[in-house]
Amino acid sequence: MGGSAKGRVLHTGKGLAVRPTPAGLREALGSILRERLPGARVLDLFAGYGCTGLELLSRGAAFACFVERDGRAAELLRRNLAELGFAAQAEVRRETVERALSELAGRFDLVFVDPPYESGQAEATLVRLGGLPGLWSPGGQVIVQHSRREPLPLAAGGLRRFRERQTGDTVLSFYAEEETA
Repeated sequence: MGGSAKGRVLHTGKGLAVRPTPAGLREALGSILRERLPGARVLDLFAGYGCTGLELLSRGAAFACFVERDGRAAELLRRNLAELGFAAQAEVRRETVERALSELAGRFDLVFVDPPYESGQAEATLVRLGGLPGLWSPGGQVIVQHSRREPLPLAAGGLRRFRERQTGDTVLSFYAEEETA
């Protein structure tokens, strides 16, 4: 991890069906978002044990809402939040992304989406988010982590891709509302 929690080790849990964002990619994401992070509100969908949202909190985000349906992963996430001192700046929702998106209120500056690779959920979630413009702040961004074997469209649901970053098989696609992208 970088930022205020630099060098701290996260609890990951053996046997979880979770694919964490590689450390180098999290570091690149933190660098790309450096100017946007201070005070930002983050929504981390398909959070696993929270490595990406925790990285963003460590680099200055003010709040993170984590959505993870797996109970073991959600408990590890809560433990990581407590041990890193971020519990008061976070909410963990143990439910499906679909349910969370139907219930969430508030505006987020950054929405991070990291579904299982090649499951079809990356594009489906992107389209769903595009139909929820009240979910993010003006100028907010949606960042989707996906496999290069699962390319995402240039535009979906009112969102337009304005940047991509690829490392190995992993791609980060950055989207914003079409009129601001």
